[in-house]
Amino acid sequence: FIDLQWWPVFNVADSAITVGGCLLVLGAILASRSVDQAEVTA
Repeated sequence: FIDLQWWPVFNVADSAITVGGCLLVLGAILASRSVDQAEVTA
């Protein structure tokens, strides 16, 4: 068998899930930081 096709192991769908997860975590961190600052200034 001669394998002539290259297929990426980490494809576009995996990349989209990873980027989406990172954005969710970053959004949660930024939201909690802004709430903490609002409590300090209030």
